[in-house]
Amino acid sequence: MPTCPACHADLNATAIAGESVVECPFCGTSLAHVPAFKPDADQESLRRQAGDVAPRGGRASSLPDDSRIEIIEQTPERLVVHLPPGGSSTAGIGCFALFWNGFMCVFTPPWFFAMAHGDGPPLFFIVPFLVIFWGVGLGMAYAWFRMKYTRTYLLLEPERFAVQTQRLKRKSMEAAPLISDSRARLVESYKMNEVPVHRIDLPAEGRVFRFGTHLSEPEKQWLAGQINEFLGHNSADGLGELPSFCWSCGASLENVDFDRIDAESVECPQCGETSERLPAREPTVERDIEIPKVPASGPPPESAVRIVTDRPDELIFELPLLPDGKVRRWIARTAITIGAVWCGIAGTVLAREFFPAQGGIRWLEVVLRLIPFLPGLAVLLAGLLLRRARITVRVTREWLNVRYHLGPFGKGGTIPIEGIEA
Repeated sequence: MPTCPACHADLNATAIAGESVVECPFCGTSLAHVPAFKPDADQESLRRQAGDVAPRGGRASSLPDDSRIEIIEQTPERLVVHLPPGGSSTAGIGCFALFWNGFMCVFTPPWFFAMAHGDGPPLFFIVPFLVIFWGVGLGMAYAWFRMKYTRTYLLLEPERFAVQTQRLKRKSMEAAPLISDSRARLVESYKMNEVPVHRIDLPAEGRVFRFGTHLSEPEKQWLAGQINEFLGHNSADGLGELPSFCWSCGASLENVDFDRIDAESVECPQCGETSERLPAREPTVERDIEIPKVPASGPPPESAVRIVTDRPDELIFELPLLPDGKVRRWIARTAITIGAVWCGIAGTVLAREFFPAQGGIRWLEVVLRLIPFLPGLAVLLAGLLLRRARITVRVTREWLNVRYHLGPFGKGGTIPIEGIEA
C-alpha cells in the first residue's frame, strides 16, 4: 500500500494514477515524483501495490517491524493512536522489584520478632530504616505495575489534544486546547547507564503533555513526527529528515561530518549503528547531548576507560565490568549498605550469644548461626560487584590478556595476537 511522502496517508494507487493531476487527496502534495503514481507505471504493478484499504488498527509503514503501536484512526480531522502497555525495561524493573521486596520480606520479620522480645534495635533506628527501604521497593513495584498494565490512547485534533489512560478497569482522561506553538518534542527524561532515555512533550494551553517514555527511540521519533505532520509541521519538500540522535545509544548526530541533504543514512560515531533517513517530517527535538572530543593522547575525560600503561610495546587499560550510570551507582550503594547492616546485626547477635565471658565457645551452634550471614553477604557482594568490579586488558606485541576481577580476586585468560580476528 503506497503512502503520501508528506502526510503518510494510505493511498489508492490505481485510482489516483488515472487522474490528470496526480496529488494527495489529503494534503495536496504532488505525487508525480513517486514511482507508483507515474503515468507510465505498469497498471498491474499499481494494482498489486494498492491492495485493500488498510484496516483500522493498521500500522504505519515507517513504524519498526516489532512495534505494537496501533493507529486507530487517521484522517485530516483527527489522529487516534493506541500505545500498548509494557516496554523494553518493564521486565528488568519487575525482576528487581521482586528481588528487593522479597529480600525485605525475609529481612523485616526477624527484627520485629526481636523487638517483641525486647532484644531488637532501637525504634529511632529501625523505623526510618524500614520506611525508606520498603518505600523504595513498593515504589519500584508500583512503577512496574503502571508500565505493565497501563494502556494509553492519544487523540489529536487540529485544536485539541487528549490523553486517556486505562489501568485495569479504571480510566482517566486529560485534555487541553492546543496553542500556536504546539508541536511534539523529544526531551531527555532520564539516563540509563549514561544513555539518554527520551519522552515526548507536547505543549498545550496551560500545561505540557508528557508521554511515551517506555517506547523505543525509533517509536518516539515516529510518533513525534506523526503528531507534527498532523499539526502541519511537516517538511515542505517531501524529503525525510535524518535523525538528530542515534536510536541505539542516544548519542548526538548533529555534528557528524557528512552531507545532511543528500545522505540516506548516518553512522553513529559512538556505537557504529546506522540510522536511516526518517519519513517526511520535521519534528522539533530538544538536543542537549554533546559528543566529547577524543584527544589524541587518550579517551575523553568523561570516559569510564582508564589507561594504566601506554608504551610502544605494551598497553594496559581498565574499565567497569558493568556500564556506569546513576541508576547502577544508586543500586550498588544501596546493596552495600543493606548488606553491611545485615552482616553487622547478625555479627552482633552472634558475638553476644556465643562468645560468653567464661566457658568455651559452642562451635556447632556458631556454625549454624553463621547461616543468617549468607543473605547479607550475597547482597554485599552484589553491591561490590556493581560498584567495583573491573575488566583489565593488557596488550603486547605477542599476546592479549583479559582479566575480570574484584580487587585481587578474579579470573582471566590470554590469547596470542595471531588468534585475534577483527
